[in-house]
Amino acid sequence: MLNKNKKYYFADIISDMANIDSRDDDFCLYGIDDEKLKKDGNYYIAYFPDVDDNDEETYPQIVINNKLHYLYSVQQVADVIDIAKSY
Repeated sequence: MLNKNKKYYFADIISDMANIDSRDDDFCLYGIDDEKLKKDGNYYIAYFPDVDDNDEETYPQIVINNKLHYLYSVQQVADVIDIAKSY
């Protein structure tokens, strides 16, 4: 199981997410840049940003401290993995 506020290789995230029975989908994928995902790239997983009544987003501290970019919700990643597994 992946732990939030940690950095992982994308290949490890894919492997973990491929196991539907233990899948946690309450986090987002963040990166140092906002370019295409790379299988051998390192990415952080952290909670979703909080959104206040004025639609202002507050990102998790690890995202702020490391100047990370929001890339995808893990639900989006899981959808792609599930589609790929069905072929």
